[in-house]
Amino acid sequence: MASTPSSPEKMPPGVRPGDGHFVVIMEQTKIKKRLETLERQGLNDRLALLESQNLAQNIYRLAKSIEADAKAKLNAPSPCWDWTSMTEEEAGEAWAKLLRWRREVLKVRWPSRFWDMTTPCWYLHPEVVEELSALYLVWDFTFNDSTSTVYREIEFLERWLPGTHARVKGALAKCYKDGAAGRHQPADDTEHWRDHDDEAVGLFIQADLDARPSAPPAEEGTE
Repeated sequence: MASTPSSPEKMPPGVRPGDGHFVVIMEQTKIKKRLETLERQGLNDRLALLESQNLAQNIYRLAKSIEADAKAKLNAPSPCWDWTSMTEEEAGEAWAKLLRWRREVLKVRWPSRFWDMTTPCWYLHPEVVEELSALYLVWDFTFNDSTSTVYREIEFLERWLPGTHARVKGALAKCYKDGAAGRHQPADDTEHWRDHDDEAVGLFIQADLDARPSAPPAEEGTE
């Protein structure tokens, strides 16, 4: 029994068999179909590759990692200083940073503001200690943080430094005002805008540390 001949390729309108244009058209059609087949095969191959890489499991692990990171940030200790709850060790470190920053940075880079915010008794004023602590932390965040920008620096210079300067200067001026409560300096002291005595501040800080609890010992495996 003779085999049935395959149906001829459908010709575009106006094209007759034997024409050179017909041959080109037919070859283009074959190439197009082959490309479509390769595209489908490539898509299937990519899907198979994703499945072999455990895409769903990897997405789940990524989601859990993001969740754990968010919880860690939520439970991380605040970068702010809370002098009311510091341990002896924490307060000792904070005092050391604050004293060093006052003289090595604030006094050197902004001397006029430094002397406006300085008296021999500045450390006896809790509000002044709080103000200078916050200013130090903002300065550290501005100039030592790798993500900082020039806009953060401008904000420090135009907002945080002038604001702290005005409040601290006003708080310390009360020490020389007649009749002011808690005054530490005589009103006729002509050299009141001078820095603290190192020995006096050392004794004050030691008394402050002695009154604070020590840090609890670290649990095994947490160091």
